[in-house]
Amino acid sequence: PTSIRIAMLPFFGRPPPPPPPPAELLPFSEAALVVASAVDAVLGSRLLSVAFTTVVLLCSLTASAALSRRWDPELFLSKNTLAHYDAGAAHRRKRLYVADRPSSLASKASNDAKVNPFVSSGFGKRLSLYNRAKLAVTRVTLFPVRVVCILALVSLAWLVANVALLGAPQTGSAAARPLARWRRALASPVRPLMRAVLFCFGFHHVTVRGRPASRSRAPIVVCNHVSFIEPLFLASWMDVSFVAAAENANRWWLRRLSQVYHVVGVDRKSPSSRADVAQAIAYRATAKEPWPPLCLFPEATTTNGRALIQFKLGAFTPGVPVQPVVFHYPHRHFDPSWTEAGPSLAPLCQGLLCQFANYVEVKFLPPYVPSPDERADPALFAANVRNLMATALGVPVTGHTLDDVALQQEAARLRMPADGAVVEMRKLAEIFQVDRDSVKAVLARFARMDKGRTGHLSMDAWVAAVCDGDDAETAEARRPQLEAAFRLLDVDETGTLDFREYLLGTLLMNSVGKDARHAEDAIRFSWQVLAGSTAQAMAKDQVRRLLCLPGNEQELSHTPAMERLDALEADKDGRISYADFRAFTAKHPEVLEAFTQRVLPARDDLQLGVAAGKNG
Repeated sequence: PTSIRIAMLPFFGRPPPPPPPPAELLPFSEAALVVASAVDAVLGSRLLSVAFTTVVLLCSLTASAALSRRWDPELFLSKNTLAHYDAGAAHRRKRLYVADRPSSLASKASNDAKVNPFVSSGFGKRLSLYNRAKLAVTRVTLFPVRVVCILALVSLAWLVANVALLGAPQTGSAAARPLARWRRALASPVRPLMRAVLFCFGFHHVTVRGRPASRSRAPIVVCNHVSFIEPLFLASWMDVSFVAAAENANRWWLRRLSQVYHVVGVDRKSPSSRADVAQAIAYRATAKEPWPPLCLFPEATTTNGRALIQFKLGAFTPGVPVQPVVFHYPHRHFDPSWTEAGPSLAPLCQGLLCQFANYVEVKFLPPYVPSPDERADPALFAANVRNLMATALGVPVTGHTLDDVALQQEAARLRMPADGAVVEMRKLAEIFQVDRDSVKAVLARFARMDKGRTGHLSMDAWVAAVCDGDDAETAEARRPQLEAAFRLLDVDETGTLDFREYLLGTLLMNSVGKDARHAEDAIRFSWQVLAGSTAQAMAKDQVRRLLCLPGNEQELSHTPAMERLDALEADKDGRISYADFRAFTAKHPEVLEAFTQRVLPARDDLQLGVAAGKNG
């Protein structure tokens, strides 16, 4: 296209001269030659040529944006308008008969909103015909024009930042004081340039509610984190500094801009770096110098915006007022979220650049002033702010943490569906005191059982995996109990086990004899495997025969515990109730442990009782 040739002139030189015009067009060609000569005289400098090209392209994009407000082809060609998030869908519960299941399993099913915050809504889905046709057009029209504009704008911003920082003292995380006022004035053009970059990404109009608070009212700003758009918008909308990953802040093309915005870089792999950043946050939040408000993303990773995951405590430890800011991205055709199970950065940018228009809604909530209790307890402070932001967004809060992202990466390495390894590690750590490495070990075992790498186990696959190594007679004897265990673990009653269901059962059974809090659940689970219901009684001989399954008979048949079972006084009809079984196994947990190892084998290296970090 002609526009691309013009834009590339400063970088690749002049194109070859065109062929001479026909004789009948000679008068017009002479006039065009005069105009071209004047343009060449004005645009003799390559820098002026870049500036002229950028202005022309921005004016054309501005005109198209103004027209799109009146007639948006993205909305006109769609049957529906913007697909606003349906908050009610996030609270759908799994179907479960809670009355007669172990309480840990029932709690898992009834409290689990079935929200996976690390999966993009378009992940694994085939593009519609409309989207394929739109991409075929915009990849050769909008995409190259916008890319050239963004490159020019970022280059100008980088140039302005370099001019403002000439001879400046040390900046960034180690800066003792903010930039001088005259340097900030020199760097002020960076903000409109950042807004122009946002415009080129298709965010022509941003709906903003509320206003930023002054630093004296709220020295810290906390935001939900969905994409790279949030820091880009805040950098263009207000005077702000950021806490960001060091590997991003130190990229050569972002380093000078990071210094202009006083970015504090944190190395996630270095404990000393995290301690230094916590100290820098506390200093900037309470210093008398005119630092800009410090923006943090307490989720510490990006999500799909359908839930707020566990907050890190760095923004809340200083105990100063914070201003919550929430971002919502209405969309229908392209999800702008940057998640683990979703497009990487390059395809995400391409998808945004190929849309006619993208939409974001920003809401600045009033500053939140902590109470004395919240100042003393940063976890309480963070939880209350998170609930406030979730209410403003209309989404639930979950116990997911960065550990879930690590499990997704491990699932991808094992060639399993990445979204199936999200288990809300924070919640499991609170209930079972289990660490990430132990869950990874269970995930590896589940992957070996899941031969098809589908993320689900059928009943036959489950029985075959558990009975692996048994002879035909032993496997046949164990099958009824294994099928009963399968049905109990299948809390959503889909006929298959996913990793979370399998993990929960493994943790419950492996806690026998190690964690008294789950003893009742394990006993209830075992009796339901044996009898089918806690209301059902069984003959004493039948209980003994089932406990001494093939493979257990040498271990249990002649133990003092089984002798106590033989001496156990049964009901008048010779049957044992659940209450009798509970009293017996409470005194002899080794019987229960040996039985559960045959029904649901647990790993010897599964570490329970590991104290989880206070922040997940």
